[in-house]
Amino acid sequence: MRCLGLDLGSTTIKGAVLDLETATLSHFQSVPFPAPIEGLAPGWHEVHLGEILSATRLVLEKLNQTAPDATNLFICSQMGGLVVSDDLGTPLTHYLSWRDQRTLAEHPNGGSFLEQTRIRLGEEWLTRMGGELKPGSATSLLFWLAQKDKLPPQGTASSLGEWVVANLTNNSLFMHPSMAIGLLDLTIGDWAYGAFEKLGLSSLKWPQIPKDLVPVGTVNVGSTKLLVHPALGDQQCALFGVGLLPGELSINASTGSQVSRLNAHFYPGPFQSRFYFDDWKLDTITHIPAGRSLKAIVDLLTEIPNAQGKSVDPWGYIASVLENESVNDLDCGISFFPGPLGETGHLKGITLENLTVGKWMFAALTSMASGYRLCAERLGPLSSWSGIVVSGGLAQSLPRLGRLIQQNFPGLPIRHNTGIEETLMGLLRLAQKNLGTPPASTISGNFP
Repeated sequence: MRCLGLDLGSTTIKGAVLDLETATLSHFQSVPFPAPIEGLAPGWHEVHLGEILSATRLVLEKLNQTAPDATNLFICSQMGGLVVSDDLGTPLTHYLSWRDQRTLAEHPNGGSFLEQTRIRLGEEWLTRMGGELKPGSATSLLFWLAQKDKLPPQGTASSLGEWVVANLTNNSLFMHPSMAIGLLDLTIGDWAYGAFEKLGLSSLKWPQIPKDLVPVGTVNVGSTKLLVHPALGDQQCALFGVGLLPGELSINASTGSQVSRLNAHFYPGPFQSRFYFDDWKLDTITHIPAGRSLKAIVDLLTEIPNAQGKSVDPWGYIASVLENESVNDLDCGISFFPGPLGETGHLKGITLENLTVGKWMFAALTSMASGYRLCAERLGPLSSWSGIVVSGGLAQSLPRLGRLIQQNFPGLPIRHNTGIEETLMGLLRLAQKNLGTPPASTISGNFP
């Protein structure tokens, strides 16, 4: 039996054929995620939804050509951000990305819009909603729209994945709990209506919440009719794909970066809590500086040759020179955006001898690895972990990062997941589980 899998990522929209019998991925396809709309105010990050839908259909058509016998479509998506649409899925806004920073602007009552969102919610509601409140969270973006009188009346709020599924299937919006970060009351598993009222969002409608992965519609691709399942959170799919077990610490290093653990129950703490699968919860700390910050450094280093039209391969060179670097006195902080480790970066201790690409990037990776340790200790003490699972494209392309992580977690076994597409593998295993083919790994064990 074969299915199709799609990952609506921040950099690319990618897909693969999922072979449930052999537990393999094949016929990979990808297209760039559409660029943000130009000319917007600083910090705004909006994308045309029509372009996203067209790119998604293009990947589906390519996959269908190689697997016309596919029966089901499983999708995961970037989380956070916001789409407001009408009852038929017609968009009333662009896609406001999770990268959008407009809520950091000053509010008339003082502080930022994000801070005012936090104040109006109060600690009790923030806790019940899993501690999820970032500049690009749906909650904070909706509050900004309401305060600016830009909230479409009687609109339905969702994130990107649900909107894409609804428009592929010409059906209603369904929002799986794994996608609804910072929107659900985790104590009851329903929308946080009381919190929405505090933010002036009572006029909004909300999608239906499916409790499982039962199909929510169909889509015709060529001559093939596919059963479409609800969109799932890409973080949770990636962790399911790498086979994260209770007691293990997950470190994902990619464009964004997170540390995470599984929990059988909802226990609030100095972290975010999300729905996972099979009634498990996911404790996580997100927005840890990683690939997004490193790209900013690389963009600076390559600004002149790019302006001159010269093609360079900075990442290959960086990976090579990192292998020859060791501890140096260059101090680099890469918190270039608000996150758990601050909101400003730095570069200190510069000398003529240490101002090189290799030493600068080594200092940046050293900062990343120590940041993972600091964040992991907020989830639980070092003694509580049975092992570490390292995943993400950045960990694969820069092997030196993995060794620096090992140094920060002495004595713990580390499992590196290299060479696999974690999100698509997660979709494959969830497809096996949902359609009756036993997955290669299941959630089991005792939480420490």
